[in-house]
Amino acid sequence: MYEQVALLVVRIRVLCARERQLSAFGAGDSILSQGERLGKGGIRHSLRMHQAVRRNAGKRPERDDARTSFTKNTTGKSFANPPHSSRTSSLALGNEVDSADLLHEFLEADTTADSRRMAFYEGMLALSWEFYYTSSIQRAAKNIDICFEMLNDEAKEAKGVQCDQFDAMRCRFYRLSALVARERMEIDNALDQINEAISIASRLKNTELLASSLVGRIRIYFYKQLYEQALQDAETACSYADADLLRDPLKGKCYQMAGEAQAYLAGDDKILQDKSLTYFYKAGRIARKGTLESDGSFVKTDLTSIYIERAKALRLFRRFDEAHNAFAIARKNLSPELTRWQVNLLIEEAKTYFAEGDVTSCCSSLIDAIPIVRAIQLQNREEPIRSLLEKCKNREPRNDAVIRLEKAVI
Repeated sequence: MYEQVALLVVRIRVLCARERQLSAFGAGDSILSQGERLGKGGIRHSLRMHQAVRRNAGKRPERDDARTSFTKNTTGKSFANPPHSSRTSSLALGNEVDSADLLHEFLEADTTADSRRMAFYEGMLALSWEFYYTSSIQRAAKNIDICFEMLNDEAKEAKGVQCDQFDAMRCRFYRLSALVARERMEIDNALDQINEAISIASRLKNTELLASSLVGRIRIYFYKQLYEQALQDAETACSYADADLLRDPLKGKCYQMAGEAQAYLAGDDKILQDKSLTYFYKAGRIARKGTLESDGSFVKTDLTSIYIERAKALRLFRRFDEAHNAFAIARKNLSPELTRWQVNLLIEEAKTYFAEGDVTSCCSSLIDAIPIVRAIQLQNREEPIRSLLEKCKNREPRNDAVIRLEKAVI
């Protein structure tokens, strides 16, 4: 019995050991391939068997008989010893690991969530974010689907510190799930998901989880044109940044989002315009001089995203020359793997050209964006491209660039 359960548990360990052997995203790739081989049901079954063994072990009376005996380790925690046998089998994972010892190791994790299970979820989360930023939200959604149901089941059975640990991980998955829903233009669903993340973060009183979740809700509010609510969330997040309660990557993103939210409400008010640009300046200073090591929020505080949004704000203020200067800085700092940023830059640049009356340049930027949008399946970027195409057709229907764009869209 113990060897069978240990075999199930070691399947999880095989997935999670990769996370320690490779880099964070490399770990995710390994975890994904192993996870797809096991399937969601197989992984969930392994986890549940592990939980069942721990519960049953806790119910057994202390005794020393032919089947099992209970002893104490040096930390005073109880665990079960399987019967001795002249035919001892072992499970290999790097070095050979005895199945009984492996089972004992898992049974010891009484108070906090087992580090290997949390490493599995952390690796899948990291990989999902990598897919979100660089390749395909469909692949990110697949990872989320594999993990989310299992993670919710874990949280239902957990108590005390374990419950908080699983809730913190659920909060982080809810936030990413909301972004995926937003990319699919499922805006109401995205709002429900991010509100769940905010609810969990508030209950946990975790400032970084709350700030990152508020950042996620701000852009969803933009889609719903709820700019006052977006600014309120941004100011709340910035209050944590001002109090130095956040690490630099998340702090910079809070200031960036505040700059965006304020820009929508500034209009012709020079004071509010300057307030918006000050937020962008703070974000840019962190991107240049801050400590940008990963903080677990998976936000990307980089000059490209900051200056794309700064250029967008300047377009709203009709300060077009400054906007193009900002686009030039964004393009200079663009990392090749950040295809999402490249699409954002091209579309926002196209909008700026159109606002200036340059239909040809607008269409050329959109033509460059379309292959990337289709390759990584960014559904929410199709709508602004089509909208700009219609505006260009109405303004200059015989323009060769307009005709080429129409063919590319079709």
